[in-house]
Amino acid sequence: MATVPLARRAGRHEPSLTTALEKAADGDAIWVVAGTYAPTSAAADGRAASFHLVEGVSIYGGFAGTEAALEDRDPTNHITVLSGEVGNASTTKDNAYHVVVGGATRA
Repeated sequence: MATVPLARRAGRHEPSLTTALEKAADGDAIWVVAGTYAPTSAAADGRAASFHLVEGVSIYGGFAGTEAALEDRDPTNHITVLSGEVGNASTTKDNAYHVVVGGATRA
């Protein structure tokens, strides 16, 4: 897994993509540093963990972490992967059911 800060939201660094998504507001863009990320959850069943997309929030990968503008990112050389590997890496029987879930709206 990648080290913090992995996500930059509205000029602030967040400790995880999950946290950045939870705090995101309509119009925010989340920049994710190169690495492999798995969703986290406080639920007892880690397989239920997912990254919950939020309507009106953009997520971009491919950053080294030093960019000042979106067009500075290089997704070919700074690969960002959202993974469902939330348990033992030697088996697929404990992976997340859904890595990404879309369409969440905020009241």
